[in-house]
Amino acid sequence: MFGIPAYTILWTEKSSKVVAAEIYSLNAIADYINKNKLEKKFHLSTEQNYIEFKKGTLTYKMWVEDSKSIQKRIEIIKGKDINKLAVYKQQYSNNEMWKTISNWKKDK
Repeated sequence: MFGIPAYTILWTEKSSKVVAAEIYSLNAIADYINKNKLEKKFHLSTEQNYIEFKKGTLTYKMWVEDSKSIQKRIEIIKGKDINKLAVYKQQYSNNEMWKTISNWKKDK
C-alpha cells in the first residue's frame, strides 16, 4: 500500500523557527493561492510545487499538494507491485485527486 496526502501544511517561521503550522485541504490550497495572488514554483529535486513568501517579519512556506504532486507519486509506484493507495485524509481530497487516482487504476 502507498499513502498519498490530501492536504498541505502552511509553515510560518520567524527568525528561522517555526511559530505556526496550518493544515489546508486540496481545495483550500488552491483558494489560498488565488486569494493571496501567490505563484507556485516547481522545485526540481522534490518534483513538487513550492511557495515561499514574506509578510513583515514572518516567512510562509508551503509544499503544494496538487495534481502535479499526486501524479508524481503515482508515477513512483507504476511498475511496482503496489495495488492499493491510501489517502489521508479523505475529506481533504478533491475531484481532481480522485480523477488522477482513477486514471492510475484504469492503467493497472
